[in-house]
Amino acid sequence: MTYESYEKIMLRFVAEESFSAAFKKYNELPPGNGPDLARELKEEALLDFTKLIRGSIFTDKYVYGVKLVLPSGALLTSAGGKNLEAKEVKLEKAAGYFSKEPWFIQAIERGGDLVWLDTNPEGISGDSQPTFGMSRLVKDAATGNPAYVVMLEIKADALADQLRSLDLGDQGVKAIVNASDTIIYSEQPELIGSGFAIRLSENGEQRSSIGKETFTNEEGQIQLVSYARSIERNDWYMVTAVPVSELVRDSKQILNMVWMILVVAAVVTVLIGVYMVATVGRPLIRLRNLMVEGEQGILTVRANIRRKDEIGEVGHSFNRMMDTITELVQHTNRSADEVLSTAAELSSVSQSTALAAKEISAATE
Repeated sequence: MTYESYEKIMLRFVAEESFSAAFKKYNELPPGNGPDLARELKEEALLDFTKLIRGSIFTDKYVYGVKLVLPSGALLTSAGGKNLEAKEVKLEKAAGYFSKEPWFIQAIERGGDLVWLDTNPEGISGDSQPTFGMSRLVKDAATGNPAYVVMLEIKADALADQLRSLDLGDQGVKAIVNASDTIIYSEQPELIGSGFAIRLSENGEQRSSIGKETFTNEEGQIQLVSYARSIERNDWYMVTAVPVSELVRDSKQILNMVWMILVVAAVVTVLIGVYMVATVGRPLIRLRNLMVEGEQGILTVRANIRRKDEIGEVGHSFNRMMDTITELVQHTNRSADEVLSTAAELSSVSQSTALAAKEISAATE
């Protein structure tokens, strides 16, 4: 249960009609000091009041006990806690027995406001079990006069749920402390009631509701301390202290992993570059050189590329281009040879015609 849930339990003594009616029934009966009917009625009314209390507040497993104390300091009734012997009960019912208890004094002084009680390693009732609690003065609904002080005692284990979900590693410290830096609860029971190693208050000034700071302990170890107030009314803080080295331990591993990934990525990039040069760059350079030779008139160059990818297609296209150019050149050469042969024949015919013309001219003279 939460802090608010226990406050609601305490509020029932003030606000619920059943509690007011049960106490009124008991209080209005005349005191019975002997074995008479009045005494039996008084005890029966008190028993009914006690049963009502038992049935109402012990639904939570962490509730240890409750005491109702009259303004005189004498015990009215109690429920839970350890079983008392008859002489102990008689002693507690004596006037003034609880008058000097801090929780009783604070409840009377607060006049009806709720008082939170820090964890006591030996139990608020001294039953050798760590408990915390709260007390409150309940007033008579009709007259407004003090009726009784109720003290609810709760096992310190109820505070464990707030710390159980926090995993701070092997060196982390977590606790619940009050405004005076006294440990209210710790997973180490022997620390309950002692001072917290790192103080949250300086020069009597209370810190904010939530915050974090760094401290250096006696061993020179830097610690990150975070704190948050549980609720405004009890002024308790949930505190965690973790060595900074513990916090950055995982970050160093992450940094090392990042460096490893960068190195692997660099190696892979280099390998990809080498592969691209070998499979793309070099074949293109060879094709470029062959084109330069073809440009210089060497038509016999061919690309010896037997790949089936795009580079291979470029090589085959280059070879087909060179074959076509070669065929065009050869065809041109053949045409030129034919032209030269025809010209020679024409020259011979021309010479023969000229000679014949001379002979005819000479004959006619």
